[in-house]
Amino acid sequence: MAGAQELVLGQPSREAQEITRWGTTGKFLITPQRVVEGKPEDLRGLGEDGKFAGQKVAWVYVEARHVGGEPVKGPVVMANVGAVTADGAKATRLLVIGELSSRPADCKGEDLESLFKEGESRSMCAPYLIPAGAKVGKVTYSQGFYKDPLAWKVP
Repeated sequence: MAGAQELVLGQPSREAQEITRWGTTGKFLITPQRVVEGKPEDLRGLGEDGKFAGQKVAWVYVEARHVGGEPVKGPVVMANVGAVTADGAKATRLLVIGELSSRPADCKGEDLESLFKEGESRSMCAPYLIPAGAKVGKVTYSQGFYKDPLAWKVP
């Protein structure tokens, strides 16, 4: 996952990534923009303090630009996005019903209903769980089972 494939936050993927939904396929450049790390107390609003003990939330912001192929209704970009801590541990995507009160105001989820056409660009954000004392070291994008994920170093 290191070496020639590794980029830095703010750099687009070197190759367009195909995303298919509802029978249409578009090509997208994926650009992780930034990571905002929260505090362990940000998870208290979930009501399961013991389950999240020793963890904090990291908000990962990504931009997707449609650069070819068909228009796609609500492409799911964040399902392939991941995060890895500086010491190499994989972050866990946090799926919540509703909203976390600590969610940054500019952190928008994916629009799963509108048509995403060539030339359009959209930003989105999702929460991930990491150990409370850790820092996110990389943002990743899975390219399926047979290719290594893309990786962006978090400065």
